[in-house]
Amino acid sequence: MTDQRDTQSSSVRTGLIIAAALAAALIVWLLVSGGDDEPDAPSEPLAAAGSALPAQEPTAISVEELRELGTKQVIYWAGEQPGTKLEFEVTETGNVFVRYLDEEAEIGTKDQDYLTVGTYPADQAYELLQAQAKKTGAQTEEIADGGLVMVLEGQPQSVYVAFSGTNYQVEVYDPDEDEALDLALSEQLEPVS
Repeated sequence: MTDQRDTQSSSVRTGLIIAAALAAALIVWLLVSGGDDEPDAPSEPLAAAGSALPAQEPTAISVEELRELGTKQVIYWAGEQPGTKLEFEVTETGNVFVRYLDEEAEIGTKDQDYLTVGTYPADQAYELLQAQAKKTGAQTEEIADGGLVMVLEGQPQSVYVAFSGTNYQVEVYDPDEDEALDLALSEQLEPVS
């Protein structure tokens, strides 16, 4: 009788270990893949660290208003772009998005045809980006000012950037993957000042 209980107990433990391993594998897969069914949409950061700005639904914003918010928290953008209007959003998790809409587009549109720069609070952002690149075999390039640019396979429209010693990860999204990479590698990508 004791042998049968030991065998059942051992089987239950083995089943629990396998279930835990499968759950861990699923979590890792979701983190690496971004858990996003829309690969063309701006994705989430590799890690969040909090934000100094309160959550805010997408809203129109002037350059002056954006600069004022940039004094409270680091916000990256692509500078002023002719023929566009700015949309600003802060998510519940503290991610900040600056989107460049054409003049006819409605604020809050779900259309993903627009340049978007996301600023994600992330402790040790540079190290996180390095680690992510090693895990996924992503393409990387070192840039001026101690920066690292990463492009994930299958998501070339989203280019991630982090600078050594900062706690912000930046995502440059553009429906044209060449434009996204060019902007990420340029000095035009900078904190609002």
